Amino acid sequence: MTYVLKISKEGYNVLTENNPNNLIFSSEFNTLKYSLANSTNQVSIVVPPYSDGISFGFVYHGLGYSPFFISYVKSNFETRIKPYMLARAPNGSSLLFASALCSSNYIFFIVYGLNASNVQVDDNFTFYTKIYKNNLGL
Repeated sequence: MTYVLKISKEGYNVLTENNPNNLIFSSEFNTLKYSLANSTNQVSIVVPPYSDGISFGFVYHGLGYSPFFISYVKSNFETRIKPYMLARAPNGSSLLFASALCSSNYIFFIVYGLNASNVQVDDNFTFYTKIYKNNLGL
């Protein structure tokens, strides 16, 4: 006999409900395993006038496989925290893009800038990352 742990939303009978949208939790479904690391990483970029530039940062997780991870980023030019960033510098003619990628042992943070102005662009990107132990099989 296999036992199942379920918690239903208010108004649904936990004994008969099979729709996962009406459940808060069910042990019948895979869930995220606990977080391996919570980290904050900062990547700075300087883009000279009429040029482009790229900058990198990383965190080592050492799992030997590509895990499920969540990374959010905030720029000095933006007030919101987002899962990726496309920011316009205050001078209006420079674009900055930030994203996170995963490998079997690292989470990489990449910032790319394209400057079409005669003023150097400097910015700091802060990445907030959680790494879970779920193996994506990738």
